[in-house]
Amino acid sequence: MKTTRLGSTSVISCLALLSAAILSWPAHTAMAGTVTFDFDTGAPPLYTGQPTPFDQTALAVKAHFSSPSDPGYQGFSVQTDGSTQYHMSHFSSHYLWPNAINAAVLDIRFSRDLTAITLTFATIDYQDNAEVPSDVKLTAYKDSLQNPPVGSAIAHATYGSDTYPVGTLTFDSGGKPFNLVRIGVVPGQPQGTPGFMADNIIVTPVPPIRVTSPLGFLNPGWNWFSLPVTPIDNTVAGIFSGYNVENVLYRWDPVLKTIQLYPNDFTTLSTNESYVLRLAADMQVSYDGYPTAPGSAAPVPEAGWLWVGFPKNGNVPLSGVTVHNKTTNETRTAAQDSGAGANAWINWNWLYWNSTLDTAQILGLSGADDYLLHPWQGYRLWSNVANLEVIYPEP
Repeated sequence: MKTTRLGSTSVISCLALLSAAILSWPAHTAMAGTVTFDFDTGAPPLYTGQPTPFDQTALAVKAHFSSPSDPGYQGFSVQTDGSTQYHMSHFSSHYLWPNAINAAVLDIRFSRDLTAITLTFATIDYQDNAEVPSDVKLTAYKDSLQNPPVGSAIAHATYGSDTYPVGTLTFDSGGKPFNLVRIGVVPGQPQGTPGFMADNIIVTPVPPIRVTSPLGFLNPGWNWFSLPVTPIDNTVAGIFSGYNVENVLYRWDPVLKTIQLYPNDFTTLSTNESYVLRLAADMQVSYDGYPTAPGSAAPVPEAGWLWVGFPKNGNVPLSGVTVHNKTTNETRTAAQDSGAGANAWINWNWLYWNSTLDTAQILGLSGADDYLLHPWQGYRLWSNVANLEVIYPEP
């Protein structure tokens, strides 16, 4: 775990060395490739006094702000200098204010993986009571607070002309992705500030990647395919840019048990599903997107046939797949479920279409045509029960 401890002087001296987007006062100035959450310009609009939890979206990145004390006592609220009657010149118009004494913990969950984050903060320290303002710590996680931390950073503010001391807290993961941060006052300090304010949170998202279907994969005739990464633009028109696939692209509705046709019945694609495409000529598709998170799951809402997607950009063995039963909260490996006989949740002989041979083949655990799940390939499986999740390992 990477930990950085920064005082007010070392924060400023280290900023030029960090590869992440760095915040310099005025704090709302961000570098290209970053996304800023300033509580003024995001969507939906926030009102003065609005408590956590709430969501903000900026440049297609969504952030969920909350506090462990929510909802019984909202940990933070959106305020301004006018509403607090304090002078905070390094903040933009709106900022986060701690509502709860000694509940000074803020959680932010992002919809995209990040590699860096920086923010402006102020601690509720009075110069007469503390020569050195209180330490504030940011800890970064991937997906869950129960997972090992990706890393952390600590900083304290500096007294100046504002009502409270102001500082900058920066964490750079060195390229390791994270999408969840917890920010809080370090406990057990002699000065014991009751809370902190925050504003101008600038994040550096993991850049997208471009994926291209294998040459010779999409052939004349029938093709079963899925999406290996989450597309930035999930519309059919965006993914099949330059091609007309009207009335030749199909999906299966597992709830209604019907085949649907583009564009009459659907206009977007998901990594959870696979699709059928009828072509008159070869096709090669490219699009930009983001790798799915570890533990990505394809939902199995109903028993019966399912056209399931494989949302990974590399081969994995079918034997590495696990199945989670959301009704019973049980999880089985492929070997455990296939060995359950009549009590198996799914059939472990999956179907896929070989467009070169123009025939269906079997993906299985043994005695099959293939044992590996492949990027772009679409699959059909039979489920004996409803309310499952098919969980894929990482390539």
